[in-house]
Amino acid sequence: MRHSLAACALLTLFFLSGCGSEDGFTPEPPPAGLLRVFNAIPDSPGLIVNFENQSIGFIGFSESSAFIPVLPEVTRTLRIEFIENNVATPLISRDVKIPVDNLLTAIIAGTMADPQLIVINETATEFVEGGTTSEFRFVHAATAATPNVSIHLTADDAPAGAPLASVSRNSATDLITVEAIDSARLRVFSSDAVSLWDSGTFPFVASARPLFVLLDYFGPGDTVVRTVAVGATTTANFPDELITSSLRFANMISDRTAIDMYLDGVLMAEGLLFGDVGDYRTLDAGVYTVTVTTADSIDDVIAETSLTTTSGEFNTVIATGVGDLNSTLGTQDDLRRVASRASIAFSHVAPAIGSADVYLLEPGRSVNNILPNISGLSSPGDAHIRVVPGTYDLTLTQSGNNTVVFGPEQINVDANGLYRVYFTDSPGGGSPIQIILGDQFSPGFNP
Repeated sequence: MRHSLAACALLTLFFLSGCGSEDGFTPEPPPAGLLRVFNAIPDSPGLIVNFENQSIGFIGFSESSAFIPVLPEVTRTLRIEFIENNVATPLISRDVKIPVDNLLTAIIAGTMADPQLIVINETATEFVEGGTTSEFRFVHAATAATPNVSIHLTADDAPAGAPLASVSRNSATDLITVEAIDSARLRVFSSDAVSLWDSGTFPFVASARPLFVLLDYFGPGDTVVRTVAVGATTTANFPDELITSSLRFANMISDRTAIDMYLDGVLMAEGLLFGDVGDYRTLDAGVYTVTVTTADSIDDVIAETSLTTTSGEFNTVIATGVGDLNSTLGTQDDLRRVASRASIAFSHVAPAIGSADVYLLEPGRSVNNILPNISGLSSPGDAHIRVVPGTYDLTLTQSGNNTVVFGPEQINVDANGLYRVYFTDSPGGGSPIQIILGDQFSPGFNP
């Protein structure tokens, strides 16, 4: 919902509803506490979270677990790990005890080299029925911002005014009580009064208790941080935050000489040859009509589709197909660098084969008795993985069997790297399948 940011109220502790027994006895609900964990480390791979022997989950950057019932009043170890050389490796841990009926949020912050743990322990609050106030808490977990930031919450059309609160890195404010605002605006400023982030308009509803977390930002534009709302079950971006989206165009149609590509009738990419990939260009988030034509022939439309771009995201529109069967593939490009991983995106735009399996193998090893890194990649289709840096034999097979349709071809990938592989038909169309290497495989890649 574009104009509705879900109010991230904390869960009210659920109670087992006793149905009673034949003698009228109704059992008391067992004591419980709730635990939620959020990953704010900007250069992290997915993190494994356990509470003593209880699995909390696998959490990627800017993701949160749901509130999970745990045994209260018992000191247990919250352990955060990551996979290194196929082994679960400790990152950070802390002994915590959650009181009965309390809600504990643990935010994993800092960096992989210097991890921090922010722990927020609070009780569930029952708001007065018909009340007009809410509470919120703000956490500074952004390594890209100044060590101290100020928070300003106003009506949408009001100046920022004096700060509502200030907060230092890797810490949280106390609960802040505010009046509900139909059209609210949350702004964050650096310690030297430079605007860092602006939510745009959102409804700050009554009787809610959202948690806002300031994170590093890896999208288009000059912004270096963004704020997310952490709810009881998931996280959400502010739908009207004042950041841009970005888009580039690629031609993977193997049997045409050149194409033009338009957004809402405006020429965006001119004379793209087979294999050409343009540069990213910023634009407002929204819904656009993408039109692909033969180069210099605006009336010779060979494909047309609708594209939705989102604030804070990089996207690629790939023209694909063969003969008169042409289409576009829209991808959402994750350009966040990870300290111990190489990021590789695979775009399957080879009409000559159907869905395929992608393997990154140790050099010299066959696909026999090996599970693919990506299974059932459709044509056209796109997938993204993060792998340990090193040298791999890239191999493509028909989906579900070991019939090799491309490779093995050796590729090298580095930690912090951003790579892309396009699987395409040969020039002129059809087999054999080939690859076009993009992004950091090419010199000068700078999104």
